[in-house]
Amino acid sequence: MNRIRELREAMRLTQEELGILTGLSPSHISRLENDTTALDADKIERLSRVFKVPAWQLFLPPDAVKKEVG
Repeated sequence: MNRIRELREAMRLTQEELGILTGLSPSHISRLENDTTALDADKIERLSRVFKVPAWQLFLPPDAVKKEVG
C-alpha cells in the first residue's frame, strides 16, 4: 500500500503519528505501507478519515492522483 505512505508523507506525519490518529501501532502502519498485511473495512475507514480522502483513493497506485496547481 504505497499509497498510504504517499498520503502519510504528504501530510508530513510519521508512522507513529499516523498510528496515534488511527489507533493502529506504528508497526501495523509499516506493514500496511509495505503491503505485508491486508486492509479491512475498519482500517480503510480510519485511514480515509485521517487522510480526508474517499476510501477508493487508498487503493490507487502512488502518484495516481494529480494535484491541482492553484
